Amino acid sequence: MEVLDRFADQMLVSPTELAARWAELEQQMALFALAAAHVEGAGSWADDGSVTMRAWMREHLRMSDADAGVWLRRAGLLNRYEAFAECALTGALSSSQLREIEKCDRPKYRPLLSELQRDLAADVADLDAAQTALACGLWRQRADALVDADEPAEEPHRTLNTSVAGDGHLLGRFSLDPAGRLEFETAIGNALTWEGAEETRTAEQRRGDALFDIVAFFNLNHAGNGTPRHHPHVSMSMDVATMHAPAATNDTTGDLIDTGCVGTKLCDCIIHTILRSPEGTPLAYGRATYSVPRHLFRQVAARDGGCRFPGCTRPVKFTEAHHITWWERHGLTDYANLALLCSRHHHLVHRLDLQLQWVGEWNLQVTWPNGASRVSAPRGAPPTHAPLRKAA
Repeated sequence: MEVLDRFADQMLVSPTELAARWAELEQQMALFALAAAHVEGAGSWADDGSVTMRAWMREHLRMSDADAGVWLRRAGLLNRYEAFAECALTGALSSSQLREIEKCDRPKYRPLLSELQRDLAADVADLDAAQTALACGLWRQRADALVDADEPAEEPHRTLNTSVAGDGHLLGRFSLDPAGRLEFETAIGNALTWEGAEETRTAEQRRGDALFDIVAFFNLNHAGNGTPRHHPHVSMSMDVATMHAPAATNDTTGDLIDTGCVGTKLCDCIIHTILRSPEGTPLAYGRATYSVPRHLFRQVAARDGGCRFPGCTRPVKFTEAHHITWWERHGLTDYANLALLCSRHHHLVHRLDLQLQWVGEWNLQVTWPNGASRVSAPRGAPPTHAPLRKAA
């Protein structure tokens, strides 16, 4: 509280004072961008061994990779075009307006933008951010008509920058052209779910889950149509002695993999045994085997008809086989010990250690650690004869 009290007079301001503070901050941000352009151009960022200016900003300014990219784009814009730099420093253009102008700063437009920069700055100076976006979009359309028709068509401008936070979450920023936006918004709309009266997720969380489902769906179905058995390739190393509480490392990155994620993958994957020496050198390679054979998955799919988590309506293509008594806990790989779960709910079951059991005629009861439970009924057609059994 002592620190907050010391700055109280700077926080308790009027709306007019707040607007003035923002104008000062925007000028400082413009100066910072121009300073970053100077440091990048001088190459002094390499003095401490950094390999790029972006890497230097991550190390010394504690920026995420995405934020460093944002600042370097702004630095490039203001460094290339004097008119925009002047407007940024005087407050004639806001940072939000400059963000829209950055979309006009593409290699094929640069000669034209350099020639017309003062005209564009004057045209948008009195507009708000939304109106500036429309004006810049119109400018690009007109610029396309002026660009040499003999030049090859520019590829759609789509970008994706990601970084990993300290807690393992993936953070990112992306930009899509209108066609990409249409596909993205349509895909999110198609993948969005609402679980009725039991729904507790916010709209933001539901959109995040929809993106997760889209990625998981592609990993399951990228190689063709039909029952999904196209397991995504994730190479993990683990000690057989710790299979009861599996821990593993990603062989590609060397990073530890979340225990709940490891358990989820072990339920329905291809296992390839590698015998290693105490020093880690591979000595022998075993034969790859499915933890859930294809014929058995098809039988379970015919019964369940999709994800069996109560309230979920995901079809079979979104699902993976889950061992009700977990595989790493020596659960059998047979018809009665398997249920289909979509990837999101499969991870949820393993992360929260939810208890699943059959009640009645293949009705699946899910029980939470606090004792709450819900039941789902099969949406498929259970076989009329005893299904084949195959122990793991």
